[in-house]
Amino acid sequence: MVRNYIKIILRNMTGNIVHVLINVLCLGLALAICMVAYLNYRFDADFDTCHENRDRIFRIEHTRLTEGGPQSFASTPVPLGPAVINDISGVEKMVRITMDLMSNVQLLQAGEDEVYTRLIYADPDFFDVFNFPFVKGAGESFQNNPSIYITEHLATVLFGDKDPVGEIITVWDSPYTVTGILENHPLNSSFSFQAVVPVYNFFHREGPSEYSWNDQVSSTFILVRDPRQAKTIEKSLQRYLPVVNDVSWSRVEGFYLAPFSDMAHKGRKIRGHPFNPSVHPAAVFPPLIAAICILLIACFNFTNTSIAVAGKRLKEIGIRKAMGGSRRQLIQQLLGENLLLVILALVFALFFARFLLPAYSNMWDFVELSYSITRDPELWGFIILALVVTAFLSGAYPAIYISSFNPVMIFQDKLMLGRSNIISKGILALQYSISVLALFTGAAFIENSGYLESFDMGYDADHLYEVHGENDNLELYRNAVQSNPDIVSVSKSMPGPFFKSRNIRYNETEFEANLHLLDLESFSTVGLRLTEGRPFEAETRKTDEMSSILVNRKFTEESGIDEPLGKTVMMSDTVPLTIIGVIENLLDEGAFTSAIPPIFYRLADENEKAGALCVRTAPENRQEVVEYLKVEWNRLVPDRPFLGVEGDIYKDVSNYINKKILTIVLLLVIIAVIISAAGLYSQISLRIIFRTKEIGIRKVFGASIIDVMNTMNYEFLVILAVGSMVGITAGYFLNVALMEAVWEHFTRLTAGTFIVPVIIVVFISVITVSGKVYRAATRDPVRSLRYE
Repeated sequence: MVRNYIKIILRNMTGNIVHVLINVLCLGLALAICMVAYLNYRFDADFDTCHENRDRIFRIEHTRLTEGGPQSFASTPVPLGPAVINDISGVEKMVRITMDLMSNVQLLQAGEDEVYTRLIYADPDFFDVFNFPFVKGAGESFQNNPSIYITEHLATVLFGDKDPVGEIITVWDSPYTVTGILENHPLNSSFSFQAVVPVYNFFHREGPSEYSWNDQVSSTFILVRDPRQAKTIEKSLQRYLPVVNDVSWSRVEGFYLAPFSDMAHKGRKIRGHPFNPSVHPAAVFPPLIAAICILLIACFNFTNTSIAVAGKRLKEIGIRKAMGGSRRQLIQQLLGENLLLVILALVFALFFARFLLPAYSNMWDFVELSYSITRDPELWGFIILALVVTAFLSGAYPAIYISSFNPVMIFQDKLMLGRSNIISKGILALQYSISVLALFTGAAFIENSGYLESFDMGYDADHLYEVHGENDNLELYRNAVQSNPDIVSVSKSMPGPFFKSRNIRYNETEFEANLHLLDLESFSTVGLRLTEGRPFEAETRKTDEMSSILVNRKFTEESGIDEPLGKTVMMSDTVPLTIIGVIENLLDEGAFTSAIPPIFYRLADENEKAGALCVRTAPENRQEVVEYLKVEWNRLVPDRPFLGVEGDIYKDVSNYINKKILTIVLLLVIIAVIISAAGLYSQISLRIIFRTKEIGIRKVFGASIIDVMNTMNYEFLVILAVGSMVGITAGYFLNVALMEAVWEHFTRLTAGTFIVPVIIVVFISVITVSGKVYRAATRDPVRSLRYE
């Protein structure tokens, strides 16, 4: 019997080879895209899973009240970690991690070689809490001593092929001994440091006291013995609130434990989060949604084609039922045939994925996808699930529907399968709607891409350049370069006080605001834009330094000040400050800037140390000026490497991600349309086969080619109209939700977003359907009437 089933399957496949190939290839491509989307989703979901203790690691975070509600912060008081480990049972280990005060990168020197890189300071239990595999050395010596651990990448940069263990690296003129070499971090890791030293050195050099509750570190992590005790430990943390609030200018509402396993995915919402966030949702969810839509379209193609092809097998089915075949046997056979085709499609999917995965990974600097059928059980689970779901979606309805036919009806030719089945039409309409939805999404993302391309960040980032260094070097450098006629202006970029968050009170309203320092040239150099009031001025410098501030629009919103000019606010309950101007909100991370903090700006003292210089260049000579800046730095500061950053770097990053996402979405939309067109071609081909004699009879009785085409096209036009309405409606609600969930800043949908998808679908359908119908309508009616 199995042998006969195989013969029947092969006969049916060879008898409909064109339609089988179209469906198998389309389904294979859809499954390959689903594999890429799944692996991309899993890459994001697997952030930080390399740490064995991740389920027992928590970060202590705190909340402060703002006008918009509670806001979470990542920083913690310096003594909190040691206090927790001593006072609270259930806490096994504690690690504080912090960065340099002046810059996100540090200058590391090893002999003649030097490089700017990311360095962190951490407590001795750092390597016990987190997993950072060692290439050489071990973590036992990571105590309060001048030891440094570096990654393989940094070791190669500084020492080449030489063994770095035992060598000396200088940081801020302090010598450290290389004690261990760490493996390079995976791309889906929160940590991106290249070097780590004991936190003792941070307190010793930077100045913040390890005993002061008014000083803070970037993050404090604890390792608990039992994750179920987290809530109990969280309650115990509240005992430190009076200690913190008695000495701090900012009021902490409460401490809480944030699971380390979720940290990367929630990092964009936490103020002061110092680590890498996970992959942006815009690079995760749109491909996943598009892949599901493409798979559904391919499954609907399969279903409709299966129903249409079954119309040519009705007598076979009738004979089998008349000879005693049960309905269950027929369902098993039809599902088995479908499963075989789906397995064949899966073979093609694995082949396509070999090319799609590296192509997708190469599009991103921060994503690397790969798969191994033999070493990836989760992928096998996904493949098996996709196989079963696809086989069921594409074959269950045809098998159940066809097996229900009465053999008497079949032999009396009273069944019209393949011609005008209401379920088949409904599936085709649903397929149309998904195609329109995909096109709608593509149109929405194209419009949003244009919006983000010209996105206003609140300052003039073009032709702005930042040169980083140490204050003494920068002062010498500034005096030398500012006379260049192609340099419009130069201003200091100052990090300000270590803890730049300040408590602000206006009448009865209290909130947290960030303090930024400006100098007199900042407005002309950075291109800050006043919405009202005046900037800091040389004539009123002394007064402005003491009591004047500029605020951003977010500051006025959180304070509830309607007419801010001339109003006085209190900083830390002791310092009165008068608002002299309002600045446009700065989106300093471009289109990906999440929560905009309230900011107030003070005029810096003339002796304030700079962490960098902002240089505005003439537009026509930008590259020449940048080269000049590099040459002058190497001449004036030969013992320090040049570190320059484009002022529009965040805008460039936003545009980079935006363009990549747009490319991916458009590619998936094109694939969805191609698969829909291929399925439509199969449908119309099979419909014409069943109506060949009808067309011949119509022509014999005098019907013109136009009449025949109108008759044949009418039902497709109705299906197209219904599908387009459903697709447009679903597309609107989906894209509104998608934009709000994915982007912090986005444009609203326009009329073009609604019109363009329908026009494209109509155009493709007309080409696909009308061409095939025209050939059938112009066929010799004698040949049509003889057709079997």
